[in-house]
Amino acid sequence: MHGITVDRKRERRVPNHHHVDADTATHSAKNHECYKLLHKNETWKLLHALKDLPFVVLNPTRKAQMLAHLCNDLLMNKVVTRQIDGSLETLAQMRKEKYITVMKVLKYKALYQCKSRIETCEKAEAEWEATNSGTGPNEDGLQPF
Repeated sequence: MHGITVDRKRERRVPNHHHVDADTATHSAKNHECYKLLHKNETWKLLHALKDLPFVVLNPTRKAQMLAHLCNDLLMNKVVTRQIDGSLETLAQMRKEKYITVMKVLKYKALYQCKSRIETCEKAEAEWEATNSGTGPNEDGLQPF
């Protein structure tokens, strides 16, 4: 459809009662050429395939053509590409933040485990000292230090 223009200014230039047959024939030929090119266009054919049958009934090849056409149109749209780029940047930022948070959680988990081990050892040592706080030898015959 590129390179073909349909002359719509004709209605403004010449009032309806002053139509010239040659002018009408020229515009009719232009419109006919435009419609002929339109009917050869793949997008037009896809549109008419949907007018006749619902999308679900179409064969897989036709469905793939329609989806490819829609994806191509969306990828050519600057707003959509900007939105995709923005989403990718946001995703990268969120992954970075997630990594930092996971590392902090692992660090605190390791610190907590270390602290709990130290507390367990101190508690066991305190219990041992409490049970062996006598001054004489214990039942094994050993002197506590």
